Amino acid sequence: MLGKFVVAHLMLDVSCLKSSSTMIRIAENKDYASLVSLFIEENEHNNDVAPDRVANTRDVLSQAELEEIISDTSTYLGVYEHDGEVSGLILGTHHTIEAKRWLPERNFVYLEELIVTKSMRGNGVAFKLVKSLETWAETFGANCIDLHVWYKNDLARDFYKRLGFEDKQALMSIRINS
Repeated sequence: MLGKFVVAHLMLDVSCLKSSSTMIRIAENKDYASLVSLFIEENEHNNDVAPDRVANTRDVLSQAELEEIISDTSTYLGVYEHDGEVSGLILGTHHTIEAKRWLPERNFVYLEELIVTKSMRGNGVAFKLVKSLETWAETFGANCIDLHVWYKNDLARDFYKRLGFEDKQALMSIRINS
């Protein structure tokens, strides 16, 4: 039996992403506490990597924000569930940009967040979550997935490169006295 779910009014086949005790599915309101825990874990990590850019906080997601994300058909919030527990998430948004002068038309998905709880890292969870985002992106005819990653986050940079992501641009910054 094929595992399918509805996303943006389209059916996605995710049978390859499901086993008896694990699955990737669309997030629901009931996942709120688990999602907050994952976002707090990510916030702590990002604060360690870039404390001048990310404030350490536990205020990472409101119930209203979750409901808005879930209801937005151009946003994908997939969760990895193992033995009934949410242990990973991926958040992506679909974008189309009209061609303007020197800019070509673009149809892409932006990977906003990819978080796997420490206890599940190294088990292929992040890979499966990215593949689920790719499947969702294909329903829009998107031709790429873009993301930003902290320069000092070597593990994430190496992971994305293993998946085939390429460096396209670098954000540079200089401190000024003011």
